[in-house]
Amino acid sequence: MLARSSDAASAEAATRDLDGFGRAGTAPLVGAAARPVRARLAGQAGDLRRAGEDIDAAVARLPSDATPLMRLRFLTAQAAIRNAASGSTTRSGWTTRR
Repeated sequence: MLARSSDAASAEAATRDLDGFGRAGTAPLVGAAARPVRARLAGQAGDLRRAGEDIDAAVARLPSDATPLMRLRFLTAQAAIRNAASGSTTRSGWTTRR
């Protein structure tokens, strides 16, 4: 939802809030959720290297008690970014090469 925001600055501010929850230790999954948003923003801006780094970090930060559905969401985002980096067009329309 945040990554689809037309205002990247607002989405980034929201991810900082999510990071704060994660650092507080009360909601580690919320903290991990900031990374996919940042990855999508980076991908939309054309910085697929950073997008890949962010989504890889997000998958690595998933808490051990994350639900299978949450893991699937993160892995799906990771696959979309990797496809975009390889030049494939994803459902979201990202493409880097033609």
